[in-house]
Amino acid sequence: MAENLTLSRPGAQNLGSDPAKMFRDVFTGEVLTAFDEHNIMKDWHKMRTITHGKSASFAVMGRANARYHTAGEAILGSNKIAANERTINVDNLLIADVAIYDLEDAMNHYDVRREYSKQLGVALAKRFDETTMRVAVLAARSSGIIDDEPGGSVIKGGATLATDGELLAEAVFSCSQTFDEKDVPEQERCLNPVFRDFVTDQNGKIFALPISVSGAYAFTINPTVFGEMGLTMDDIPTNFIDLCAFVTRWNDEFVEDYPNFAPLDSTEKYKDRMFRLALREWKGYCQATNQDLHFDDPIFREMVAAIDAMRCDRIEESNKKTSDEESDYKQPLIFTGTWMLNSYYDGDVTFGKDKTPKLIQMTLTKDTAFYLGQGVELELMFVNPRTTDSDEIGTLLEYVIKNIRDEQKVELVAGCTTPIENPWYEEQRKQNEADLVMYQKAYDEASAEEKNAYKEQLDEFKLYMEQSAESDRYTVSPAYIQRYQEVILPALYIGKPTVLDSTDNTSGLKTLVQRYIDGQITLDQFIREADGKLRMIQLENQ
Repeated sequence: MAENLTLSRPGAQNLGSDPAKMFRDVFTGEVLTAFDEHNIMKDWHKMRTITHGKSASFAVMGRANARYHTAGEAILGSNKIAANERTINVDNLLIADVAIYDLEDAMNHYDVRREYSKQLGVALAKRFDETTMRVAVLAARSSGIIDDEPGGSVIKGGATLATDGELLAEAVFSCSQTFDEKDVPEQERCLNPVFRDFVTDQNGKIFALPISVSGAYAFTINPTVFGEMGLTMDDIPTNFIDLCAFVTRWNDEFVEDYPNFAPLDSTEKYKDRMFRLALREWKGYCQATNQDLHFDDPIFREMVAAIDAMRCDRIEESNKKTSDEESDYKQPLIFTGTWMLNSYYDGDVTFGKDKTPKLIQMTLTKDTAFYLGQGVELELMFVNPRTTDSDEIGTLLEYVIKNIRDEQKVELVAGCTTPIENPWYEEQRKQNEADLVMYQKAYDEASAEEKNAYKEQLDEFKLYMEQSAESDRYTVSPAYIQRYQEVILPALYIGKPTVLDSTDNTSGLKTLVQRYIDGQITLDQFIREADGKLRMIQLENQ
């Protein structure tokens, strides 16, 4: 009698009865990922979950008027604020489906599964965006439902709006006039100069609409390492030349006393890493100062000379040592690539109160200005010249401008300095207070043997409440806005791709970099050959 085959089912969760459970979970996750990557409109309108019923109602409020008060006059309420509601009906279920013969086998093949899931996610995103954009235009055109309040503006530019830059600019300015008429604050309509100049042509005409900004790297201090080493801000280098000298100091003074710490993050071969950092920072400096990328420059030569003079032998030897008792990971003192935007990191924290890295305004030399590394990425909205809905464009632009997320307004718009409070803060604060009562009660009722453990929990929760009282209150804090306006914004520039960023190596520049790092060519040879390749690329582009 033949024996039964013991079959392993890789799609079954914990040997369960459903042989495709995990396959479907992976497939669903990939569909949603593709949807998020290709979706445009999801974050540009209010989202609401409806669990019951076929419609939802949204409150619509009128406006109030302000007046001067006369002494002795009773304040009885002079405003009658009108109210109404807008009812939104639920559409049918939006789906994207595909039938695959022998689904389990198809899911087991990565390339096949990935392509199916991607196409379904893209289809859902496209249909979602199309529908949402149409609704936005119709909503903007609809009449106001509060008596005597404005509504229903339509910005039109004619059939050539899609291909005529001047008409598009006029449509944008027409939006501005409409905002005046509808009391949209002026300070919320003007881009910061660095972004405005980027989307303005030589004739002063706007050719694109910035809708989001992200990126920009900077050097920051790890407060944990900073505090445990007993350093002061006078110890921290603030330019690349001094950073190289600081690595030497660490090599000579700190290696043995602080074996679990390191001066920089993710670094094994320090001179190689520092040279690549020099390339990154130098490329950014050239872009920020409107120079073509080049290397035959006294500043770049000074940076490389500082690297050559740097001692790091004891650091690298320490990095090779491993221990079964301790983690091989070494906490860095200085992070070289902290993300500056959209994380709403607060650069003004006080050490000891939280673990937020502190910004270092790292320059190239003592005499150069501070710029954030690699520049920022700017997401723009352009008009497709093949559009058949040219009359709708102005209305859509108006809608997009009015609905830019508050977090992005803080960074894109000049004069937008109002902190943004966390809408869930009050609810979280009340929950924390209730939890504190619970921790306190547990401590009060604990036995003598348990007191110490409960006391530790109670103290930790009190510290958490103290730390989060301000940090959880805002999604964009007053401290971040101040630091953005005073430090980050003046150091911003729009990053542009270069041959150093290319994934291929058609220019041969990456090979040249590696040859220099490997000691196969001198600095003079590197500079001469690199600048020659860059000149050839510039001539080809012309």
